[in-house]
Amino acid sequence: VHASVVVAVLNQKTIVMDQDVDILFRTQDPFDTDIPNMNFDIEGGRVLGTDPATTLAVYNFSQSTDTNASGEKDFTSQSYGQYVFDIPDTAAYEFWKITPEGATTTEYDALPGTSTEVKAIFLDKAIASLKATIVRSDDGSAVTGATVRISNTTLAYDETVTTDSFGVAYFPKTITPLTPGDYDIEIQATGFQTETDTVTIGSALTKQTFDLVAN
Repeated sequence: VHASVVVAVLNQKTIVMDQDVDILFRTQDPFDTDIPNMNFDIEGGRVLGTDPATTLAVYNFSQSTDTNASGEKDFTSQSYGQYVFDIPDTAAYEFWKITPEGATTTEYDALPGTSTEVKAIFLDKAIASLKATIVRSDDGSAVTGATVRISNTTLAYDETVTTDSFGVAYFPKTITPLTPGDYDIEIQATGFQTETDTVTIGSALTKQTFDLVAN
């Protein structure tokens, strides 16, 4: 900070300090079960400039690290701004998204003076489950807020989930895995035709993309 001082005169100067942020980063499954010792990269905070070779932003903070045995990692007294995570899948888990949700599945915007819990959500590859991604048929973009219902009369299963910002609905809704078998699926969203289909759930994570046609 540079300031001019005049002798025998009351000198006033306002100094604005950037407010730091604290981030508690956690690795969990969709049911808030902690997943320990997960590796990830993080960069973000104040933008220092642009890398001339890549034209990408250069941030004041960058680190490759892991969550601890409780599935946590603390970042204290960091500058506010956008943080981007690079989170690889593992043999047992598939990365889904960061919450609170940002513009992409790997971004979080830290506001000045905040202390926030940020979660990386992972899907267990070994349990009977469904990751349904709902997209527009014309351009492949995610359909947010679509209702996705899967049902099996024989199994007495009937549940509905609303897609997130990235067009994803995940089943089961509770920690109990789905029972392998064929399920009817119905997808509805404002401005789109209703889509019905059948999805086969095996003994592990099933991933399927469904296209919605605009009215």
